[in-house]
Amino acid sequence: MPPPARIRTLLATSMVALGLACAKPTGPAVSPSAGPIVVPIQIVNNHVYLHMTGAGRDLSMIYDTGAGWTVLNLVTAQSLGFKLGGKADLGGAGSAPVRAFMLESGAIALPQDTAVKVKPIVAFETTLGEYEGIRFDGILGADFTRQFVVQLDYPGERMILHPRSFRYAGSAAPIPITFKDGKPHAVGQIILPDSTRLTADCLIDVGASSALTLNKPFVEKNRLLQRVGPTIRRRSGRGVGGSSWATVGRVAGVTLGATTLQSPVTAMYGDSAGSLSSSAFECNIGGETLRRFAVYFDYARKEMILEPSAAVSEPFETDMSGASYRVDMAAGGIRIVELMPRGPAEVAGLREEDLIVAIDGRPALELGLEQLRRRLKRPGGEVEFTVRRAQADQKLRLPIRRLI
Repeated sequence: MPPPARIRTLLATSMVALGLACAKPTGPAVSPSAGPIVVPIQIVNNHVYLHMTGAGRDLSMIYDTGAGWTVLNLVTAQSLGFKLGGKADLGGAGSAPVRAFMLESGAIALPQDTAVKVKPIVAFETTLGEYEGIRFDGILGADFTRQFVVQLDYPGERMILHPRSFRYAGSAAPIPITFKDGKPHAVGQIILPDSTRLTADCLIDVGASSALTLNKPFVEKNRLLQRVGPTIRRRSGRGVGGSSWATVGRVAGVTLGATTLQSPVTAMYGDSAGSLSSSAFECNIGGETLRRFAVYFDYARKEMILEPSAAVSEPFETDMSGASYRVDMAAGGIRIVELMPRGPAEVAGLREEDLIVAIDGRPALELGLEQLRRRLKRPGGEVEFTVRRAQADQKLRLPIRRLI
């Protein structure tokens, strides 16, 4: 049996990325259609979900430019009959060990054109779907993207896969990109409250739900914890190995190409951040930023287009409850997993492991985790939670106000 592959991967609601430190595997040859392929997508927690097919089964996959390769949920891979190889050594946002295996065979295809295939290389154990509130079968990485010029239409909830000969003819100027481990990077500028502009190497990460993330070396080098405020300290994102802590605040702006976005919510990471403590990139541009554009990825020409949409001027918001949530289907509700110390949820009387069975009088599972997330990003008023403890229900009211 070959020695275990050493893989560094981060899978989080704030970032989904995959890098490989071993020999790169090859996927199956493909012959995509000559014309564009229109693929419906669903936006959940700022992640782009689309459907693939494997062994005659429908698969719900996150599309992720922050992933170097395609990977599968271990349960999904086993149910599809994929052959597991040697153990894979994974590391990510947290420090807990992760069960993962190399995949020795098998491919998945695009339903709209089954000639478009990718070969997943790793299967790993994850409960990410519970935190997303949607079925999670795996991640589509760079091996998918580089087959096309990929257009993401966030408002229209569709992905358009153009042939590689496609040339953008709109008014937005192309932004040069470079690649590290198959992942696109662009030069951006971080604008501080004192108007200082810091040039940063930015990973362009469709698989991240956050707006802007800055890694530990960049934060420390520029003394950002002393220069950005007000801030809060909370768990920010969950991934391979668990969750990690970040200092969350707002910089004055971030510039990409010709566009400057004002006052983005910014997560600044430190020692507990796993892969975010590394120097592979300085900043991460995620879905909360990218959803404000029509986005084109042209890997062959090493360029990206960000065409501003009507959403470009929307204010950036983040969770205002100070809590994290996951779906608990077996118990029939949404469970609180983590609380920010002295945050609004804790002050309102909520506890970790509380089961929310109703939200504003509506069954919690009927409302869904995505609708709850959106409500908790909208300031004003209160949300009434019906919480079940020891088979008894009680109502608690949570005021919704900005924390930063």
